[in-house]
Parts: sequence; C-alpha cells; structure tokens
Amino acid sequence: MTIDDKGPNPSIFDLETETTTNDNYRTVAWSGKYLQVTLMSIPVGESVGLEAHPDTDQFLRLDAGKGRVVMGPSKDNLTIEHEVGDGWAIMVPAGTWHDVINIGDEPMRLVRDLRPGPSRGRQGAADRCRRRARRRGGHRRATELVGAARVGRPGPARRLIPMPYAVVTGAANGIGRAVTKHLLQDGWSVTALDVDQDALAQLAPDPNLRTGHLDVTAHAQWLDALADLEHLDLLVNNAGLLSSGPFEQIAAERHRAIVEVNVLGVVNGALAAFPLLARTPKSAMVNLASASAMYGQPDLATYSATKFAVRGLTEALDLEWAQHDIRVLDLWPLFVQTGMVEDMQATSGERLGINLTPDDVGATLLNAVSQARSKPAGGRVRNPHVAVGGQARMVTALAQISPHWANRLLTKVVTGR
Repeated sequence: MTIDDKGPNPSIFDLETETTTNDNYRTVAWSGKYLQVTLMSIPVGESVGLEAHPDTDQFLRLDAGKGRVVMGPSKDNLTIEHEVGDGWAIMVPAGTWHDVINIGDEPMRLVRDLRPGPSRGRQGAADRCRRRARRRGGHRRATELVGAARVGRPGPARRLIPMPYAVVTGAANGIGRAVTKHLLQDGWSVTALDVDQDALAQLAPDPNLRTGHLDVTAHAQWLDALADLEHLDLLVNNAGLLSSGPFEQIAAERHRAIVEVNVLGVVNGALAAFPLLARTPKSAMVNLASASAMYGQPDLATYSATKFAVRGLTEALDLEWAQHDIRVLDLWPLFVQTGMVEDMQATSGERLGINLTPDDVGATLLNAVSQARSKPAGGRVRNPHVAVGGQARMVTALAQISPHWANRLLTKVVTGR
C-alpha cells in the first residue's frame, strides 16, 4: 500500500513493509495528538541529522541497513556511540542530542516514533526538580539515561538541558537577522526563513540554525516550512514591506503587496503555526508592528494601516489563544536603521530621526519573550504591545492618555501636515 497519514483517525498497516519500501527521506505515516510515526530512508554516507527534541521522547528502529548511533547531553559532547543494524532499537530521552549515520552500503531505513516526555506538562519533571532544589537551598542535578538496545551498559547519568525552538520570518536582513542572532546567542534553535536565499546564506554558521525559503503570502509554503517541526516555542512574524511618499503616487500593485506581506503574511503564519504552538507549553507568537499603529501616518498610509491590522490581530489572539497557553504580543519600534528606511520619503523620519538599530529590537524581543513565558497566558493585567526604545515608550504613553484631537495634532506637527 502507499502510506497515507490518516491521523488522528485509526490506521492499520504493515509497518515493516512500509518502512523497507520507503524511498523518501521522511514520510509521516501517522500523526495524532500525542504520537507521530515517521518512516525515513537515509542514503549511504548521510545521516538523520544531529538534533535534540527538548520535550519529546523518541524511539527508532532499523529495518534495513547499518548505522552508527551517537548520543550525548550536548552537540559537542556525544559520549555514546554504537553500531546498529536490522532489528535494532534506539531509545532517545527528551533533550538528548543524537544522530544516526548510515555506515553501510545500502539505504538505511528506519521507523521513528515521537511522543511527549514527562516534561511536556505545565509543571514538568524539570520544573519540579528546580522547585525542590530551591526549597533545599541548593542546585539539584537533573539526570537522564541515554542508550541503544543491546548496549551492554548505558552511559552515566548526565544533565540534559532542553533547547527552545523558534521560527523567524524575514530573517535574511535587518530586524529578522538581528532577532535570529540574539536567539541563537541565548541558546535557542532557530529556523530562519526568507525569500532572499542569497542573504540567508550569509548568516553566520551555527549548528542550531536552519534556513529555508518562504513567501509569507503563500499558506502552502508555510505548511511546508513547518512540516518537520514537532514543537514550536516561538514564532516571530517579522517579514514586512514599506513604501513611502504621497499615497496616490504609489502603484496599486505595491499597495497590494504591502497589505499581503504585512497582514496576510501574519495571518498565514498564525494559522500554520497554531497546532505547534498549542501543543508546546509556554509558547509565544511575536508580531512586528510599529509605533505607526497609534495614529495613521501621512506618507506611510498603507504601511501604517497594515500595522493597525497587526495590532488588532495581536490584541484579539492574545485573548483568544490564552486558553491554549499561547502568549501573543507585538513590538512597536519607531524608525529602525534597516534597508526598509533607505530613501524613505517621510517627514516624521526626518524630524524624529532614525535612532534604533536592529540589535535594539532583537534585544527587546528576547526580553519581552522571556517575561511573557515566565507568566501565565492571558493575565488580567498585561499589555500585549511592547514599545521599543525611549522615543517609542514616550510617544505610546502619551497616546494612551491623550484625547483623539491631541494625538491628531501631534501627528500633524511631527509629519509636517
């Protein structure tokens, strides 16, 4: 039979036959709420890929070929190594770095079973361990055993540190590039997505970085980009377009492109990522809005309007998705030193200056996400809008207490209208 993922509906098939006849690198055989079964075919000399699944235990079985298993507490400390063959099983606890390399002379075919480990709960084993350590006034070492079936002795107990996973759009340049850098430096694994593949290729190499092509306006491309992920701690909807100048002098096609990328791109991302975010504890989605979402900006009319839409979507999903333990927030910077503002025709930019750097935004995002994930989703008193920089904080604070006519007057003065 040709395998077809019918999950979460019941499914019955000959697992060994499907595994040994599968020629695809990865084929999802069945996916449910708490279990995913994947068939893999690894060419000679290649490997499954070095990775760690922070919240997911894993079972692998070889049905054809010969491989070498490596595992350990970190990507630079793979302390277990063992050769495996037809019929061998490999047990990988959540958080363990692991890989299986094809060392035979034929394709290595495996079946992989992924399921949540005990740390998937809202108060997982690691959290309980940390609480006990704090109560006792010291640090308690969390330990896990890793091993492959038929290995004489498992390795010694080791500390395993889960690695959160993030997806960043518009990651090739500017703010997206800076956000990716800050996340990697903070210990995240990141998938960086963009339409500009040449610029993506210039990102600093990192073992925890994956890159890929994504047109955010195409929902099908979103589904493809996220298909291999088992959990998602953070989605950053950063991709955006900007055109400045008199409204009527900007081509209709450009207005449409700005709306599709800035608004539809966020909608597509939210829809595609929701299942992953919903099954990942303390997950978050961050949308890049703008201080131009406070009052419509002359010379940036359509761009400003799209940021109002992002603001509204953020506010709605912040409330709606709290029941799924998903935090939704947006960032409100003023003008940032990126390629988007080069040759910008907007008096407000000239009068306020372009004082923020992409690193300012990246650092603010990292801090905002950390704070949001440390608190329950949907708290009674929480502002989902995060101003970036002193100017933006001052302007947003004034806008919240000023009457409409005062905000209009301030905008008129700043924009020279």
